[in-house]
Amino acid sequence: MYNREVLMCRPDYFEIAYSINPYMDPHRQPDALKLEREYDALIAAHEATGRKVHFLEPVHGLPDMTYTANQALVRGKMAVLGNLPPERAPETDHTRRWLEANGFEVIVCPYRFSGQGDAVPTGTGAVIKGRQWRSDPRSDAFIEESLGYEVIPIHTVSDRWYDDDLVFGVIRPGLVAVCLDALDIDSQARIKDHADLELIPVSLKEAEQFALNLVSDGNTVIMADGAPELKTELERRGLRVVACNISQLKLGGGGIRCTTLALDAN
Repeated sequence: MYNREVLMCRPDYFEIAYSINPYMDPHRQPDALKLEREYDALIAAHEATGRKVHFLEPVHGLPDMTYTANQALVRGKMAVLGNLPPERAPETDHTRRWLEANGFEVIVCPYRFSGQGDAVPTGTGAVIKGRQWRSDPRSDAFIEESLGYEVIPIHTVSDRWYDDDLVFGVIRPGLVAVCLDALDIDSQARIKDHADLELIPVSLKEAEQFALNLVSDGNTVIMADGAPELKTELERRGLRVVACNISQLKLGGGGIRCTTLALDAN
């Protein structure tokens, strides 16, 4: 399973400086002390699993840099850089330098692409991939050719689900928690009919709490609090669940998965 080695970036300069998703409102700024505690608790939860956490140096003027998942998609020692909105585009230069310094071959995607945020590896050689709000459909073939993934394309019903890591959470290879109501009819059918996927349905109410923006290594699931039904179902399946408060991180439209770029995806 992946998520044993990840890249994060402390939210030292995190603020809501612009609005590039429906959750961002510059009139609602994070509380710095609460944010620090929130993030420290998240790191502690990752490290308690034995996960190796690497850190990208935060950069003043790049407030969303803490959402490292959007900056690349990694498979083996290959990484495709995200091609992000103009407000976030400078982040990827810093990510590129870190990846190259740590032995990854980096490929630039010529099309809009929201990195791992919009291309969720299932652990079965496929990625579930959004292709409307933040990622150009042409990036599908680019990801297939560059990283060898099978792409399972999906469309969500509104820009509240602007990245598909708000709709899908991979629990272990092939076991995927999903909010089907956030998908259009064709995407629902595509996901339900995929032979390699077993689904755990999640309600809109819990998905709206960013419950699916989670990190799992197949044994421990680190997820947002406020989703008791999913938590109970995962525990029923024998998984350990750590529920974290992400009230401040959510102000930027991101959660636990958004802040955690897997360096060992498959």
